[in-house]
Amino acid sequence: MTPLPLLGGISAEQFLKEYWQKKPLLIRNALPRFQSVISPEELAGLACEDHVSSRLVSDKDNKWSLRNGPFTAKDFQKLPKQHWTLLVQDCDAHVPAVEALLKHFSFLPAWRIDDIMISFAAPGGSVGPHVDQYDVFLLQAQGQRRWQISQTIPAADNFLPDSALRILKEFHPDEEWVVNPGDLLYLPPGIPHYGVAVDACMTYSVGFRAPAHADLLTDFVDQLAPRLEDSIRYSDTDLALHANPGEITQEDLARFRQIFLSYLSDEASFSEWLGRFVTRPKYAESPYANPVIQKSEFQKQLLQGAGLLRLPYARLAFSLQPQNIHLFANDEVQLLPTSMGDIIKLLCNQRNYPQRSLKPFLSDNASLDLLYRLYAANLIGFIED
Repeated sequence: MTPLPLLGGISAEQFLKEYWQKKPLLIRNALPRFQSVISPEELAGLACEDHVSSRLVSDKDNKWSLRNGPFTAKDFQKLPKQHWTLLVQDCDAHVPAVEALLKHFSFLPAWRIDDIMISFAAPGGSVGPHVDQYDVFLLQAQGQRRWQISQTIPAADNFLPDSALRILKEFHPDEEWVVNPGDLLYLPPGIPHYGVAVDACMTYSVGFRAPAHADLLTDFVDQLAPRLEDSIRYSDTDLALHANPGEITQEDLARFRQIFLSYLSDEASFSEWLGRFVTRPKYAESPYANPVIQKSEFQKQLLQGAGLLRLPYARLAFSLQPQNIHLFANDEVQLLPTSMGDIIKLLCNQRNYPQRSLKPFLSDNASLDLLYRLYAANLIGFIED
């Protein structure tokens, strides 16, 4: 029940009970004296890279337009002085200093975090009134932004037609704030909100994964089906005489339902699928590549005092099983003995592993082998690299 300054002095338990996925919360001065770790020029530079997802939204004369990156320097030179916004996704994966901000949100499951998107808006810039289907923390990093929110759930047809942007046609705010650098606004899913730059401003959006049920079911079946032999078929050895041959009886329904339940009830297989699903990276390849070194050299550097850190593209999680531990890393799974629980928790719960936290494991060959495998897979690296 420790009060957290990031949450305005309330505890993580209180936040989860009263606000998480329930109602908005504005925290003034959540990160005192906070300054953006990336400049507007550096953000624009990221938006020019081929492997970075970026967008430009303009609202000139109440007409909304959307352009997708990558962009060029000339694209930015042509922009007007007002009414446009640059949005760059996954900045935590491209800028380690941005990724370091995620430590402030360690009171939430790490596997739920999606990315940190950074937006730069010219005065008057906005992406319009809209609704997100996921939780988001909006950290003001530079300048001021006016936020308005509504408690009215929008109708299904309350969106501008013929637009790639899901902008609400009608928006009637219930609350309004002007936020400053260091202020943090939490919004649960489904809350209509509208942010407009008072002056040139930057906002960090910490978004969370909320997969659609359709995506969960499709992925589960896609992962499971290739493993099943064609000889595994529907059977009804207990078939009774049907009074009506055209009827699908309750007994028939029960047999089919049991087929699906049998795959869900296999806890180890279900855990393996879920762990791989939630740690699946957005991008097939990481731009981070460790220097190629032999295992002996890797261990030597650790024993000489080197520290490690998780690379930004890496997603790690674990699941405790009766006989072992599932360690998930970027859609891959390793089955490890329960005796390795402490190092697995360290790797999954933290993002930086200084020498003092690694020291208890450096005399254990299994732990050193695991660390080297993660290093060779470009999931962790030496701090100085």
